[in-house]
Amino acid sequence: MKLDEEEKELLEAFEKNEIQFTKISDEKKKYFSEVAKNTLEQKKMINFRVNERDFRNLKMKASELGIPYQTLLKILIHQFTEGKVKLSI
Repeated sequence: MKLDEEEKELLEAFEKNEIQFTKISDEKKKYFSEVAKNTLEQKKMINFRVNERDFRNLKMKASELGIPYQTLLKILIHQFTEGKVKLSI
């Protein structure tokens, strides 16, 4: 498997036990499961560019939650469209 530089850094940090994982509460697991179930109903593929720093931070936040970054993005989009997340522009 070929890894890019960022993935190599993450793997190295993981192997050195420098990444701390947090447990997800049963309530959050239930919520994530519901969001995942809802996203299975209909899917639309999207594509956009994001700067490397934001992407790296997104991956780290997702890792802290114990979920893939794609799932984190889906949750954020879902919460925003449901009015549960407000943006400060």
